Amino acid sequence: MTPLELLIFITQTLVFPGFAYLFLLALFTEWYVRKLAARFENRLGPTYTGPHGLLQPLADFVKLLFKEEIELKYADNALINGTLIILPALFIAALFVIPWLGFSLVSFEGDLILVILLTGISSGLLYAIGWFSKNPYSVVGAVRAISQYLAFDIPLFILLLVPAVITNSLSISTISHKLWPSLLANPWLIPVWALSLGLVILVEQAELEENPFSIPHAEQEIVAGYFVEISGRRLAFYDLARDMQILLAGSLIGVTFLGLTWNPRSPLEAALNFIIVLAETLLVIFELVLIKCVTARLRIDQVLEAFWTYVIPLSIFILSIAIIVKGGLFPWV
Repeated sequence: MTPLELLIFITQTLVFPGFAYLFLLALFTEWYVRKLAARFENRLGPTYTGPHGLLQPLADFVKLLFKEEIELKYADNALINGTLIILPALFIAALFVIPWLGFSLVSFEGDLILVILLTGISSGLLYAIGWFSKNPYSVVGAVRAISQYLAFDIPLFILLLVPAVITNSLSISTISHKLWPSLLANPWLIPVWALSLGLVILVEQAELEENPFSIPHAEQEIVAGYFVEISGRRLAFYDLARDMQILLAGSLIGVTFLGLTWNPRSPLEAALNFIIVLAETLLVIFELVLIKCVTARLRIDQVLEAFWTYVIPLSIFILSIAIIVKGGLFPWV
């Protein structure tokens, strides 16, 4: 690798579309979510810090870094600190695979499985935060969280395989570029795609633990759930991980289920792809916030029964239909 190639690689990794870009975009995502929720609830949301309150998430992050951090006497503080460092790193690693410009820094056949694996590990780390805190509310929230994860990680994995089956690829970049040509070549797959898109948004809502699936941190029942003891810098890193998680959810669903138009052959086409990916991400996040603001929290038993009884079998059915149609098992399809 020449010095120029090394400089370009370092710039892409640390600046764009690397860490600095993802950090700022995650903060922008938090501002977007807060403004949307405020509008749905007849409030203003962030207003004063920066234009239209745009710098409020950054100000909150910096403020938390300098606030007092409470060391828990009976908790595994070292494990909590390590978990909260690893957590945002996992989401950042997954976001590197997203083709922000029509291509990604890390793209290979099977990177969709890698992203699913990283999100699954992050779910386990969220459970660990509550368990290591050794607070009754934290433990109850952690148990609720892991119970939910076991129920919705399965349909999430199955539903993300639907566009993979449609495009015959496990590469997110390839899926995004081949999705619409594959659907137009076989219109019988469009209903399957539409049903899987609606269901994956519902499952992702559970992944984000937002209404009606906010059971692991129900304020009226267990104060804040598994992160009730997190404060100061710990809370800053937790909030950053949550912002990264929302950004990953929106961008992953956007590029895999809504697709891209072309492979970039010029800076202009790369810029247009960036606009398309960002618009798709914000559109998916809009749907997630809408669900959050118009629904009420369910009970944990209702959620688990719904996922194990209906969502998982329906996900398997959708994937099976996609495999059958794509495989040409029916001559009239």
